[in-house]
Amino acid sequence: MFNKAPHGKELSKDLRFGIVALHKDGLGYKSAAGTGELRFIEGNMDSIMYCTFLKQNMMPSLQKLGRTAVFRHDNDPKHTTKMTIALLRKVQ
Repeated sequence: MFNKAPHGKELSKDLRFGIVALHKDGLGYKSAAGTGELRFIEGNMDSIMYCTFLKQNMMPSLQKLGRTAVFRHDNDPKHTTKMTIALLRKVQ
């Protein structure tokens, strides 16, 4: 489902704060403390895949930072499903 960035693949330099989708096939994040791993996805991302990304990639990295973080996302349907909201409330 998620793949690490292939060795030598050029990535977009237009990374901004928060989770970013790159060319509709990559998902990663950036913070003041540094960048996280970029994961490439296959197919369309749904709320199940999004929650899996959060649990396997985003949350462990937030724990490593050891400080309070502000998590931002938009009103994309996968960001507002009951499953995603429940997951985010669970880790608050």
